[in-house]
Amino acid sequence: MALTEREIRNRDRVLAMYREVLDAHDRTRIRKYLVEDYIQHSPAATDGLDGLGDFLDWLGATHPGHQNDIKRIFAQDDHVIVHLRVVVPGGTDLAVVDIFRLNDDGMLVEHWEVVQPVPDDPKNQNGMF
Repeated sequence: MALTEREIRNRDRVLAMYREVLDAHDRTRIRKYLVEDYIQHSPAATDGLDGLGDFLDWLGATHPGHQNDIKRIFAQDDHVIVHLRVVVPGGTDLAVVDIFRLNDDGMLVEHWEVVQPVPDDPKNQNGMF
């Protein structure tokens, strides 16, 4: 089934937010993508714009070379799901699923995540991605 115009816009907004905000650790661009009362379900950040901004500051200070390698992205109605590998130089890579809800204006209003370390020696050879 083809994506609707809204789903395409939402997918593209989330991809742009990764490039301009998350990958760049740039809290100055947060307002371009998130509403003021952004709801955060991740235990690593607090609600609101400052919650994500503080997380970006921490991420840039502790893992400046990290990379978000998006493997797949799904859009349905007002939700976008991103499956990615977070490459953490000097640390353990992470398999992450980010779930975003966007409003009618294409602004991110809510976020959930599932995070799992990528094992060095998995019991199967199927891979996580």
